[in-house]
Amino acid sequence: MNKLAIVSVVLGIIVIALRGPMIFSPDAVIRPFKKLIESRTRMRIMGAVFTVLGLVLVFSAWGVDHTAARVMMGLGCFMALIALFFMTIFPSVYRQIADIVLDWNPLIFRVIGVLGVGMGVLFIYLGLVVFRP
Repeated sequence: MNKLAIVSVVLGIIVIALRGPMIFSPDAVIRPFKKLIESRTRMRIMGAVFTVLGLVLVFSAWGVDHTAARVMMGLGCFMALIALFFMTIFPSVYRQIADIVLDWNPLIFRVIGVLGVGMGVLFIYLGLVVFRP
């Protein structure tokens, strides 16, 4: 397996692990997230982690001549820029947006969980089938 396939599979597992529980119990998933965004320091640490994850996705897709690799590179750029600006540099803006989103209906979070698990399965499929040498 090449580095893009490994990163894609790991990212898919992370997405499934984070979004899967949201299908069954959205309140239990939202509660720790609310606690996580209470302080600016925690938000900046979370932003740094997501920025690094996005950059890993970009650099693992660098030089791979495949359409799906370009999509992964764009996704990594988008994730890194959003995390850098909204979570690390402007955490108060991110907190305002998160407060609005966290007040949504639990059914919406269940749908987001199902879509997230689907995206995780897609990332694993890309890593195991599409990006294989």
